[in-house]
Amino acid sequence: MISLSRSTPTTMPLEKLEGVELPAAADMHVHLRENEMMELVTPMIRRGGVNTVFVMPNLVPPITTVAHCLAYKKQLQELAPDVTFLMSLYLHPHISPATVKEAKQAGITGIKSYPHGVTTHSDHGVMSYEQFYPVFEEMERQDMVLNLHGELPPSQGQDITVLNAEESFLPTLKDLHRRFPNLRIILEHCTSAAAIQAVKECGPTVAATITAHHPFLIVDDWAGDPHCFCKPVAKLPSDRRAILKTLISGDPKFFFGTDSAPHPAHTKRADRFAAGVFTQPHAVGYVVDALEQGIETGVLREEDVTKEKLQGFLCDFGRKFYKVQNERQERISLQRRKDVVEEVLRSEDGKVEVVPFRRGKMTWEAKWLLTYLLQPTVAAPGKLPKEKSSPPLHYNSVHYSADELLLLHNTHPSYNLPKAGAETHLLNLTETCEPPNVLQCKFGGSTAFPPDLVVVVVVLVEEEEEEEDELQLELVPVLERLPMELKLVSLPTFCSAPWQSPK
Repeated sequence: MISLSRSTPTTMPLEKLEGVELPAAADMHVHLRENEMMELVTPMIRRGGVNTVFVMPNLVPPITTVAHCLAYKKQLQELAPDVTFLMSLYLHPHISPATVKEAKQAGITGIKSYPHGVTTHSDHGVMSYEQFYPVFEEMERQDMVLNLHGELPPSQGQDITVLNAEESFLPTLKDLHRRFPNLRIILEHCTSAAAIQAVKECGPTVAATITAHHPFLIVDDWAGDPHCFCKPVAKLPSDRRAILKTLISGDPKFFFGTDSAPHPAHTKRADRFAAGVFTQPHAVGYVVDALEQGIETGVLREEDVTKEKLQGFLCDFGRKFYKVQNERQERISLQRRKDVVEEVLRSEDGKVEVVPFRRGKMTWEAKWLLTYLLQPTVAAPGKLPKEKSSPPLHYNSVHYSADELLLLHNTHPSYNLPKAGAETHLLNLTETCEPPNVLQCKFGGSTAFPPDLVVVVVVLVEEEEEEEDELQLELVPVLERLPMELKLVSLPTFCSAPWQSPK
């Protein structure tokens, strides 16, 4: 018997986030690398509850041409066809206003600026922004995004180190915003209270990303653990408090960007270890875990964490700033992991190893929801229309009236309904059930469901108060091993529910 799934209140204690449904997350700052490392980490994007990513261009050599960018995107799409990749170019003297026009026409989203020498593969980074003012003017006209790694290079003469490199960059951020007020600018991976305040003081065209790992970290963490070392570095407890509070503030200027940056495990154990924290496979889970830790330490209150604010940060604010739609309309469910984060992740041939953040610790995770619609009754023969086939019925774009929907459901035993991703499966429901309260269904098409999938079966009923033990669901063998939820939904509720919003 499948238990009935009831809706969760909008505001809840954090322990009640278990089972909360959200749209798939958008991770607006990822490093997917090249070659064997790319092949290992790119398929892990969806495992983290994410289906949209903004990809960094700091490869070797860096991505400075449209052709290189499109070729890289093609490689990524082959590895993860159910992910939307937003691509970027590397700000470099080779980038011209003509390059900006070409990039916009090719669907490239942004241009990333790296200060010279401050982080991984930044040897070709920017020494001065003045030479790029014509590029920024064209980006403003083309409505492209300028992504800033907001640090100044270390300088003994100017008393700049890794601890104040971000704060020292903030006057540059404000100057660029003043010169190009309509240019969309993102201060990537904010790590300090000063950076957060600077973004707030700028206009609506300036936003910032917050990573999955900085809400956990202070300087003491990376000073003792190379797997917590990244650029910009984690800073003071007061900065961590500011990050946590901003993350769940509901301010649309701040959104999710993991800065997941994998490195071969041996480079994190070297005398001069690489900067980067790998968070991709548990991206959404880490954020919920950080909020839980914030409540336990008294930084946050349970009532601060709401579904709306969490959804805004993880799913909505980034897409809105980038002006992209959640076209896949996929949903995830928050669940507590039953095991700990892996100590190491390896490629199939064992040649590539990468150590994930918070290895050996418990965290939350995101389960993908697969929603199918079942009809509980069969219409009388006199009400059946003459045509034998029905049009595709998409659960996220239904625009039928309740009467039309009832007739459609009662008429046709087969519907084309969307699965997680763009793939469509055929759902068959038998017209006669023995006994009558057992719904038998068969799933056609591919059966290669991901192992972290949760299937939500929505059954239309006349009254939502109908007892759950009056309804059972028989599953074909391929679905028996998947977690299942059963929801009894009346037609009026169905027509007004979030997954039924008309387009």
